[in-house]
Amino acid sequence: MMRAAIFFSMRIILCLLLLILSTTPVVVVVVVQAYVVGGDHHPQHHRGSNNNNDILSRFDFQCKILMTVGRTPNTEMPPEWAASGAKLALPLHVQFSTMNKECILSCDEMNQESLLLGDYSGVDKATGMSSSSSSCPTVVPLNEPSFISAKGQEIVKVSPGAFSCQIQLPDTEQYSFRFFLDFPEGATRNDVVLPAGRIFFMTACWNNEDTNWIERAMRVKEHHVASLRKINVELAEMGLATTKSLMKTSRYFNLLEHRNKLLSQINMLEEAFPPEDRLVKGQNNIVFLREGVIAVKTRTKDRKEKYHWVGTFTLGDFKSL
Repeated sequence: MMRAAIFFSMRIILCLLLLILSTTPVVVVVVVQAYVVGGDHHPQHHRGSNNNNDILSRFDFQCKILMTVGRTPNTEMPPEWAASGAKLALPLHVQFSTMNKECILSCDEMNQESLLLGDYSGVDKATGMSSSSSSCPTVVPLNEPSFISAKGQEIVKVSPGAFSCQIQLPDTEQYSFRFFLDFPEGATRNDVVLPAGRIFFMTACWNNEDTNWIERAMRVKEHHVASLRKINVELAEMGLATTKSLMKTSRYFNLLEHRNKLLSQINMLEEAFPPEDRLVKGQNNIVFLREGVIAVKTRTKDRKEKYHWVGTFTLGDFKSL
């Protein structure tokens, strides 16, 4: 008797959950790090492809970057760093180009940054980064950002850097997009300190030459979500039936299996394509993840490279050269 009561209670709870799912949109929380690297640790790399050359050739544009320096989830910066929750906002205007034959930075210097090269874990170097190349992927600051502190207005010095764009998921044309700029004097606001030196920016982008590629993926996702809602409604209705009739039907279990497949497909689409409101259209048929992470490089005791999050940044206002 007690077992029957417990089973009945569990069925009621299951039906309520199904009803909630059937009327509530499926929302997957997208953490920007998921599209960049796997946490505040060693960066992940995937083997390069000739596709890198094609997309690199289209990186000739200007855009605005808003840096927000401050404590972020999963960071391994010291506990006292930015512990107050304060932020340091720095608006940047930059230019990306691969056609600069008179590189401000030598390609040899850029080749020292394994995060950009893709040889961090013995992976092939990214194309377009060799010293023998006639083009160097450079990023040049077009302004000196400023902020207001207790001292008044402070100007932050920024020096040119380099960038790379490497294929991550060939099937979905997803690329890692990483670059660095040098901040020779750093910046400080309250307990938020942007360390002096090289600052790394990490985000993702997609080749959208087929302009309907992302739109088609979104339509497929919407179709799956609609189907999921219908299945949840039917499961909820069947769950209200008696235990005897429930055990006689195989459709109930077929629906459960179908629902699990739909959830898996939706999760795969979420991983490959972030929600549309997290994307921004750039120049030359490139779509960017609107937000990325900012990091500083440190070294472990055994001299291995490690990157710590020191904030986030957003991309926008793209303009062709």
